[in-house]
Amino acid sequence: MSIISAQGIGSGLDINDIVSQLVEAERAPAQRRIDRGVERAEEQISAIGQLKNVMSELRDGMSSLRDASAFRNREATSTNEEVFSASATRQASEGNYSVQVEQLARAQSLASDAFDDADTHVGTGTLSITAGNSSFDVDIDENNNSLAQVRDAINEAANGEGLSASIINTSEGARLVLNSRDTGEENAITIEASGGDGGLEALAFDPEDLDEEGNNTAGGLNQTQAAQDAEVFINGFAHSSANNQIDGVIDGVTIDLNSANPGQLETLEVSQDRESAREAVNEFVERFNGFIGAVNQLTAYDSETGEAGPLQGDSSTRRIVSQLRNELNTQVDGVDGPFSTLAEIGIITRSDGTLEVDNERLDSAMNDNFDAVGRLFGGEDGLARRMDNLAGEYTRFGGLLDGRQDGLQDRLDNLGSQQERLERRMESVEARYTSQFAAMDSLVANLRSQGDFLTEQLANVPTPGQN
Repeated sequence: MSIISAQGIGSGLDINDIVSQLVEAERAPAQRRIDRGVERAEEQISAIGQLKNVMSELRDGMSSLRDASAFRNREATSTNEEVFSASATRQASEGNYSVQVEQLARAQSLASDAFDDADTHVGTGTLSITAGNSSFDVDIDENNNSLAQVRDAINEAANGEGLSASIINTSEGARLVLNSRDTGEENAITIEASGGDGGLEALAFDPEDLDEEGNNTAGGLNQTQAAQDAEVFINGFAHSSANNQIDGVIDGVTIDLNSANPGQLETLEVSQDRESAREAVNEFVERFNGFIGAVNQLTAYDSETGEAGPLQGDSSTRRIVSQLRNELNTQVDGVDGPFSTLAEIGIITRSDGTLEVDNERLDSAMNDNFDAVGRLFGGEDGLARRMDNLAGEYTRFGGLLDGRQDGLQDRLDNLGSQQERLERRMESVEARYTSQFAAMDSLVANLRSQGDFLTEQLANVPTPGQN
């Protein structure tokens, strides 16, 4: 801020404006240098952050290759997915298995005889119900003994476990239907009626009371669908299950049964998951190409505009790219198999530094020696492992890139100190200019006052020849 805020009284000059322009002219070269330094440092800090991000993405893209997990996946296929489908984990062994689905697991379904409607009174007493591992009692009194109220009482007592009750309105009337929530014989339903007026006997069920057609000879609920276990033969060995998922018969393989096809053999094949491995390799190539594209953008120079990328000419960036490319092109030693370079499996380096995949050659390599391709990437000295270790050294906390950012932040701090010193110096310069112009203005005012006095005195001097 200027010391004198008034205009030049003696000289008539705008002293504040003159001082401001002189100070700005003296400030400008140093300010431009500081501003350029701050802008450049901030751009480089941001650019190194971008470089760290794309390197982290590259590492993520190599993760399943680094430990060769992409080459340990297994897939299970069925010759008839209408009958069964399957999935496999890495623990599954390759091979072919015969599968014969004799019957599916089913949930039990019971139905009452027809009542006039849902409001018909059934009776009073207690229903003791067991469905699988769930057992509970349902008390029915005179206030809740309609068919609909019995249904609601059963559902409330079951609390979502064991079975569910509903009413189906048929041409003969309303029927109470009970459905087991889970399939299999172990989840069958039994119902005992006791106490009350005896009307609840119409809802009792004991499988011993069924005739061959599923009718209840004791007058209780009829069975419309029996509880049933799934039955399959795998490589000729029988297996039953309470549900339609067969798990654990073949290590690492889960079989989902979709329909029964008695007497018909289907084939389950467990094999290497080449598609998953192919996707992992392609992802690695895409991530590496993304890294190269980002580096090219950050280090570019436009000869027409003269604009340079924030990392143009940066030695650390050149070093990183050079070392990663060197790892790509270095032969992998000690690999058990026919492949020791990327080119041998169809991955070549283009002139711009990016990678290109020859899919036919990659497929051929995987078909001929799948495990050897995995070892090329994820062996003890595998390519993905070496590149991941190298990238990790650059991106880790306190690594090279962190060091570069810390150095740039120190530069920003130094430029901030320079800015503070410049501000103090400009305050001193402004004070000096203001003082000088104030003195000049005072001098001019004094001279002007003396001139005015002399002019006045001269005006009073008599002209020669006058009386």
